[in-house]
Amino acid sequence: PDIRFRYRKKTWFVACKRVWSSGPLDMARDRKAVQNLVRKARKQLLKTASAIPVRTKFGIIALDASKLINPHASITETRTIEEGAMLLKDMLAIFYNETRHIWPRLGGQAVDGCIVRIASPFFTDDNKFAHCQEWLVIPVNKRLDRYSISKLKNWAIDIGKTPS
Repeated sequence: PDIRFRYRKKTWFVACKRVWSSGPLDMARDRKAVQNLVRKARKQLLKTASAIPVRTKFGIIALDASKLINPHASITETRTIEEGAMLLKDMLAIFYNETRHIWPRLGGQAVDGCIVRIASPFFTDDNKFAHCQEWLVIPVNKRLDRYSISKLKNWAIDIGKTPS
């Protein structure tokens, strides 16, 4: 996997993928790209984690879909930073609805959940610059409890704040 760590006496494997887009949002084309990346991430988790008993591991796919909504990282103008954040939430909801058929098929021995991130720079009417991001945690296996999902989301947010 791309990331491996221990948490609560379990080994967590994370396959990290970024969806690329060559132009404006085209959900027919982009849905296939997401499906292919998710399939690739699942195979990566299956291959790497197969030697460890299921009860002692979790497999997570971390997917950055920012390039789907803003392929050239253009700065979007909004009235306020909050409006920019709401725009991202709306885009994340559209992304989830357009790809909702993918997630139920992921459950099994390798994948327990998926984290999706979208981010974009914004410039507001009052001349403020912000880089907003929104996160979606999709549990695909009932082994993930609410506490683990909450911690996983916090971990993802912390990773997103880390300079790359």
